[in-house]
Amino acid sequence: LMAGQGSSVPVIPLGRIAASDANDVRIYLQKVKDFEANAREVDEESRAWKKEVMHLGGGGTASEQSFIKNALGQMENILGNSSFGANVYSFYKTSTDPIQQAQSGQITQRINDGASIVTFFGHSSPGTFDFSLDNPATYQNYERYPIMISLGCQSGDIHSTVKSLGEDFVFQEGKGAIAFFATIGLGFVTDLSSFARRFYNKTGNDNYGQGIGDVLRASIMDLDVLPSTSMLSLIQQMLLNGDPAIAIAPNASPDYLIKPGGVNFSPEVINIQQDSFQIDFDVYNIGKAVADSFIVEVEQELPDGTRFVHKREEIAAPAYKRTLSYKLPNPGKRAQGANRIQVGIDVENEVDEGPFPVAEQNNELLDGFGNLGQPFFVFSNGTAPAWPPEFGIVQDARPTLRATTANLFDLERKYIFELDTTAYFNSPELERFELTSRGGVLEWPMEAGLSNSSVYYWRASPDSTNQYGYQWSNSSFLYLNDSQPGWNQSHFFQFRQNRFRDMEIPEGPRRLKFLDDIKSIRLRNKVCEGITNLPRIDVNNDPFEFIYWNVSTNVQQGIYVMVLDSLTGNPWFNFSPGNYGSTLGLEYGYAVFPFRTTTPEARQRAITFLRDTVPSGNYVALITIQQPDKDYEPEEWAQDSVEFGANLFQVLEEQGATLIRQTAETEAGPYVLFYKKDSPSFPVTEGLVGVGETIEKTVDITGIWNKGYMRSTIIGPARAWSSVEWQVDEIQNQDKWAMEIQAINPDSSTQTLYHSSNPVKDTSLAWIDAGAYPYLQLVFTAEDSLLRSSPQVPYFRVYYEGLPDIVIDPSRAPTAFKDTVQEGEFLLLSLPVYNLAPYGMDSTLLKYTITDSRNNNREYILPIAPVPGQDTLVANLAIDTKGLGGAASLLLELNPGREPAEADYSNNIGQLAFFVQKDRLNPVLDVTFDGQRIMDGDIVSARPTIVISLNDENPYLTLEDTSVLRLYLQYPDDEELKIISFNDAAVRFFPAGQGSGASANRATLEYTPQFLQSGSYVLTVQAEDASGNQSGLYDYKVAFEVILESRISNVFNYPNPFSTSTQFVYTLTGSEPPAYFYIQVMTISGRIVREITEQEIGPLRIGTHRTDYAWDGRDQYGDKLANGVYLYRVVARDSEGHDFGAYDNNTDRYFRNGLGKMVILR
Repeated sequence: LMAGQGSSVPVIPLGRIAASDANDVRIYLQKVKDFEANAREVDEESRAWKKEVMHLGGGGTASEQSFIKNALGQMENILGNSSFGANVYSFYKTSTDPIQQAQSGQITQRINDGASIVTFFGHSSPGTFDFSLDNPATYQNYERYPIMISLGCQSGDIHSTVKSLGEDFVFQEGKGAIAFFATIGLGFVTDLSSFARRFYNKTGNDNYGQGIGDVLRASIMDLDVLPSTSMLSLIQQMLLNGDPAIAIAPNASPDYLIKPGGVNFSPEVINIQQDSFQIDFDVYNIGKAVADSFIVEVEQELPDGTRFVHKREEIAAPAYKRTLSYKLPNPGKRAQGANRIQVGIDVENEVDEGPFPVAEQNNELLDGFGNLGQPFFVFSNGTAPAWPPEFGIVQDARPTLRATTANLFDLERKYIFELDTTAYFNSPELERFELTSRGGVLEWPMEAGLSNSSVYYWRASPDSTNQYGYQWSNSSFLYLNDSQPGWNQSHFFQFRQNRFRDMEIPEGPRRLKFLDDIKSIRLRNKVCEGITNLPRIDVNNDPFEFIYWNVSTNVQQGIYVMVLDSLTGNPWFNFSPGNYGSTLGLEYGYAVFPFRTTTPEARQRAITFLRDTVPSGNYVALITIQQPDKDYEPEEWAQDSVEFGANLFQVLEEQGATLIRQTAETEAGPYVLFYKKDSPSFPVTEGLVGVGETIEKTVDITGIWNKGYMRSTIIGPARAWSSVEWQVDEIQNQDKWAMEIQAINPDSSTQTLYHSSNPVKDTSLAWIDAGAYPYLQLVFTAEDSLLRSSPQVPYFRVYYEGLPDIVIDPSRAPTAFKDTVQEGEFLLLSLPVYNLAPYGMDSTLLKYTITDSRNNNREYILPIAPVPGQDTLVANLAIDTKGLGGAASLLLELNPGREPAEADYSNNIGQLAFFVQKDRLNPVLDVTFDGQRIMDGDIVSARPTIVISLNDENPYLTLEDTSVLRLYLQYPDDEELKIISFNDAAVRFFPAGQGSGASANRATLEYTPQFLQSGSYVLTVQAEDASGNQSGLYDYKVAFEVILESRISNVFNYPNPFSTSTQFVYTLTGSEPPAYFYIQVMTISGRIVREITEQEIGPLRIGTHRTDYAWDGRDQYGDKLANGVYLYRVVARDSEGHDFGAYDNNTDRYFRNGLGKMVILR
């Protein structure tokens, strides 16, 4: 109609709105508005569904089904590898029945979640597919309307008076489809397959993002030129019921993202002892598929906030989804506790994603609650000392030591405690304690008494029999009788835990001392030429070179001497005009002493300086000074011993020089010497080279720094500060020292609250507000520029009231937790919450998060009552496991808001892995008609009571919702199945636990229809349990016959002949059994010997049945009848006394005049 002459290609994109009335137009117009409004939304949820495509494969024979499955597979590849980048879900017919009820629950859910295209390929008619779907009226896919494509015969026919299947989908208000296209005539599967492949190719490539009418027109244009009559017929009969401008997935740009909580970890429980772990995650593209690449970056954040990049690599951009797997190194002990894995995609913003800016803002991994990164926990098999706190003060001579396991839910194992007076744990006083316990709090109730004022070191570890050996965690405390609780350091190993600056407490003397000051001395010598590369002595790269700029007053021929103090390592300074007989023509100090060596008097001054002035133990650096035309005249030195009793050779050789005389005997070249005066054990450094050469020597010496400080470990947290005390000894007159009390601010900076130089101090700290300053530090500073010795601190202490410290303690539970439950069964946990400290804990919260195998999270909050000091409270949890099939984890966090404050939050977190056995067993479906199970073709009452019961073995997932059952009924002369609504007055639903005969988990439906038409009916029942397990591979389907007229067939006795007893077989039709019914047994002569009444026979039922009653061959008086032939007749009348009509079941030849024969053979 809209094509040119000789062409099947429409001039413009064409679609039709097959509206029957104005209401259909209103409904469709609103759906188009809704659909386009959704297209303008930029959030992920409103866009992601447009990448989803559903395929439904039918077929009447196995070969057809195989062809269709292959064809749909090719179509999936076309659309998946195009700009569309489709994610295709496929459902296929598995029987050869004319119509197969599909996995309708899954399909309906997929449509409700959103699918841009739903394609059916199989046999069809205007009203049905051979792959039956739920009534579109049951869908809930508002704004997410698919384009439906039917590749079958006549399903696009909109020209009949009966509403077609396509019209039913398109004109559903607020649900169904936005468009439906199919052929109005016949189609061959090969042509339909070719057309669909061409349509998919255009949809995903040349015509991507265009209206469906444009895509159809382009497809027809390509196929119109083919020399195929059947294809030409097909494209001429293709009809689009819908707006041709509707665009399929109009994404202009890609949009890459990671779903929240999308990282999976392997192993699920990561231990610090493992060298690595693996992560897997999917990168999605919910926009246009493009050939590109981008950078993916994986970063880990440790419990202390440290972050580092594990992996950074370039990957090919996915069309829809790409799974990435990385093996990451385990940081070990630093990672123990709560970590976060952070994943960034397109981290360099190399790809232009759209819509902007949301598509650029979803490139980072979030957890299930919208926080950056996904949390995970790294556990340890080790322990942590918990009470007394480290450096604590205890008043009990027999305290109970308590440690916590790093994994609070660890399995039962053996643990070791040790206590000693040395941190080496090797003294004769070493004590050892062993126990076997589950994870949680470990206790050692000490029996031996402690010594007052003694520091004790203790540690705990799992037994060394595991693969990792001992994993000791150490702590210390002071036993001080009649003392307040608090913090103390008074022993070498305790002080070693502090932070030092330019001060230390080494192992040998175990005394505070200033650090050694290492100085590097470099001696460089050559003939003085020019103003560069001159002779020099460097101290830590600070040069003291030949003074070339003041030639007239400075030494040109002689020696430069540097003296370095034995204690500090610092050089002596010389001042103009020169100390100790030296010559220094400078206006400022210089760290060398120049001496001329060209006259005996000058050399005598040098000898006196080196021999008498420089103290023993000091360091001496010496270099010779000479010019190109004159040297330091060493050949004159030896004669000085005649006049002065000594010469320079002798003085230097006494200190270890061995090369100096060669300067007089051979050549006066550049010479260097370094020694420690009067210290033969100190290695002498010496060197001599020719006049044209350069010599360089380096020596390291050790001095002592003059000041430093010791900063204590952090003290607290405190609820109230009490007092501080310390003692400082060995103070010299020249010493400067101080003790400071510093508060730690919330930003980790420090603030000095108190400063004192009193060597013995005991002062109140009650004036410090513990609410503002819960943590303190003591800082000891010292300075001694003369002797370089530090005062000593025998002890310092802070007394305070501490905070509570609660922990989950599974070891106090009466039994271990159940780690495997059936789906729907509540995971019941009785969690003992123990307060390690003697201070009461106010009411707080327990947050617990359940993570399923798909990383979906459920978060709950449970109030926790106050917990007295060193007491236990039990928190009871009942966790619903419905929907948690497979491996799951429970993350527990006490006091998540850190309110009220407590001493230690690191032991507030525990994780418990458990397994939920997925409900996979099929429920059992039972269908009865008037209490009887029937077979195909059986006759039933026109007013039957159909009871459908569904029984599930899982007692926890009760069958409570009507969605577990779906009923369809096919009436005589009607090919379409009709849905039986639960709103029908003839339908009553009894959830599990209700209704007659209800068992533990049985849902029952009673359907009491009144059939008004004789003929053959088909009842189809779909049933599934609460987990979606269907009652069978195929739907329950039974055909039955209804005959409205009340009739009865000939009645047979069975068996016949009989010896002991016989029953009666009959067929009844209609809706009511006879009001009057009996059977008369007669002799051949016609004498009635037995009349069997309705009361004896029991109730008669519509259909073909055998009576429960069996006649034993006795007469009215109870006597056995003789062997032989007997006659019998049946009397059946309605309530008005009229005889029942005869139902012809082709048995009249066995009866005459309504009489049958039976034979008794005993």
